[in-house]
Amino acid sequence: MKMSVNVIFGTLIVLLGLSLLLQAFHIHVPLFRMAVALLFLYVGARILLGVRAAPGPAGFTGGSDTSVVFSDSVIAPSAVPRDLKYTVLFGRALIDLTRLQPGPQTGSIDVAVIFGEANVRVPRGTRVAIRSSTAFGLSQTPDGHSTVFGTSDYQSPGAPPGQPALVIRVNVVFGAASVIEREAATGG
Repeated sequence: MKMSVNVIFGTLIVLLGLSLLLQAFHIHVPLFRMAVALLFLYVGARILLGVRAAPGPAGFTGGSDTSVVFSDSVIAPSAVPRDLKYTVLFGRALIDLTRLQPGPQTGSIDVAVIFGEANVRVPRGTRVAIRSSTAFGLSQTPDGHSTVFGTSDYQSPGAPPGQPALVIRVNVVFGAASVIEREAATGG
């Protein structure tokens, strides 16, 4: 992301200098309009070409709120705090929960996807409760149910109702998200 910020601010400073120079010759340049137009062209070109602003760190655990913007990231926490929040904007994230400690999991994870893609891997046998809300996108639950527009609920089958559950809330707008069961990861 740092490279993008440097390019944008550098371009704005060059435009400002060029505008001041041209004003000395009584030539007026609409600087604000030009800056906004260049910003849109820059972001649009990067999206169309599939170029990411910066490579996402592999395996970072993040804090309680992690954003993935214009990048690909693999997020693999070893424990779920009370509330974990992930936002994927114009990017792709793999949230790998298969490294969680064995046993019943409690806590909640919020995943918001806007013009991006998120895949959440949960360890097979972990009791999960998934609530997905989708608008002009796609969300999939471990049983293969897909939602394109609207909300859906999923509960792990075969687990007693009183057992603690890991709550996953997925909100998708013009993107895709899936929750998949995988074998628990071994080792560290």
